[in-house]
Amino acid sequence: TPMLIQFWKLKSAHFDKIALFKVGKFYELFYYDAFIAQNICGLKWMGEKRPHVGFPEMAKNNYAKMLVDAGYKVVVVEQVERVAEQRERTAGVGRQEKGNSTGPSCVERDLCEVFTKGTLVDPELLGGSGARYMAFLHFEDQVGTGASAQLPFAACLVDAATSQIFVGRISDAPDRNALRTLLAQVQPSEAVYTVANLPAEVLTILRRLPCRPQLSPLRASPSAMAARDRLSRYQREHPGRLPEAVAGLLGTESTAVAVAGAMEYLEGVLLGQRVLPFAIWDVLDRVC
Repeated sequence: TPMLIQFWKLKSAHFDKIALFKVGKFYELFYYDAFIAQNICGLKWMGEKRPHVGFPEMAKNNYAKMLVDAGYKVVVVEQVERVAEQRERTAGVGRQEKGNSTGPSCVERDLCEVFTKGTLVDPELLGGSGARYMAFLHFEDQVGTGASAQLPFAACLVDAATSQIFVGRISDAPDRNALRTLLAQVQPSEAVYTVANLPAEVLTILRRLPCRPQLSPLRASPSAMAARDRLSRYQREHPGRLPEAVAGLLGTESTAVAVAGAMEYLEGVLLGQRVLPFAIWDVLDRVC
């Protein structure tokens, strides 16, 4: 049907997330998403043609929280026009062409919210807990060899609910004790990193944490040049927002990449305009 074609177009761009698809006064989930939601939330099956569950719109935050707490990412797809507007838009178009998901029988829908463990901002989803940090990690090449080797890394911690952002570059040793200490103190809800940049032993550390963060691997992070351009643009658009101590840290390539990567991730979960213009920046050692 046109609606399911629309669903798959949106789902294909967010295949790693559970899609809450607005249909009238309900949010509905289809196929594999439906199996997951039925298992976690105990929703009743709807229809017989395909795996399909749903719930009333007023229960969105309740079920979204259950899915996020279970370790899943969630996207919310809303109807962005009324039926009357859809009819007016398509008046005179004639018979809907096959595969045209915005034809006469289908209202426009679009992605409106993204929920991940480390980027929640709604009090109902946060559940009254303390700060929930999203940590963007970027690792530098090893300096030296043996027990005296240095393995520096950059970290950008974001508490989206309060718009607080902490930035730091930390020198570490082969035992990764500095990283372990940071993770134990901050207990990030989500760790974001580039697959090619993350050392294998760090991935093991993340997976073995007592309070394991949601892992969000990315295919690529901004290049050093793109990161610096991004940060320069931010400083032009928001003069005086960055304290001198933070601005000084951004001269290091790894730190610039971590911060620019965190900015891109916030924009990807539709929080860029909500967090970045009002961000309260500080150096990382003041959060530990």
